[in-house]
Amino acid sequence: MNDPQPSPDRVAVAEALRRHPVLSQLEPDALDTLAAQVQLRRASAGEPVADGEALAQRMGLLVRGRLRLRAASGPRAGHGPVLEAPACFG
Repeated sequence: MNDPQPSPDRVAVAEALRRHPVLSQLEPDALDTLAAQVQLRRASAGEPVADGEALAQRMGLLVRGRLRLRAASGPRAGHGPVLEAPACFG
């Protein structure tokens, strides 16, 4: 019985995990398991990718581009750091 080939996106995710400075320390089997659990998300410039609640429950991996983290309320509302890929957030 042949195993189905992983999608090109899954292959790209696995490679991104292997190149990431922190996640690359994981064993290959652990990286494969993690890659299988990833929910891919692409965002356009200025599009929100998560709110504070989601960030408290999940980890994001920025593979390409930049991401500005903005506080939704409080004294820092609308301000936050800019992350450059590769980066983790959440």
